[in-house]
Amino acid sequence: MNGWSATCPAKVNLFLRVLAREDSGYHQIETVFQAVELCDRVDAFTARAGISLEVRQGVSGTEGQDIVGDTGDPDANTVVRAARAFYAETGLEPSVSLILTKTIPVGAGLGGGSSDAAGTLAALNALHGEPLGHSQLIAIGGRIGADVPFFCG
Repeated sequence: MNGWSATCPAKVNLFLRVLAREDSGYHQIETVFQAVELCDRVDAFTARAGISLEVRQGVSGTEGQDIVGDTGDPDANTVVRAARAFYAETGLEPSVSLILTKTIPVGAGLGGGSSDAAGTLAALNALHGEPLGHSQLIAIGGRIGADVPFFCG
């Protein structure tokens, strides 16, 4: 079984200014992000068919403490959404088993979900021989979430 891993760093907002509200209900913002050492990890392995996701808690010494939290509906998870978008863009048949090892607490405002999506895109692109260019990965990321392109580097 072939595999590829991606490190998915957390981020902090060093500066944030909320600007005009758009018709969509979202606000325009000015911000400065900084990636930090706290990271999740996405491991992608070739599989027979489909997309599967396993979420693991990645902090040792936290037995009995749930830092992962409720990752919600697997179909709505940013990792699964990124995988689906990757396969739709490339036209490749979905065939991957994904393991997401969470160290970034869910819902902490540290960009974990966005970083995990970007890491998934990078891991899948490497796993499949880099069929997409960097600008394509950024464009896909932007459709998944506003912060994802930052993590695409």
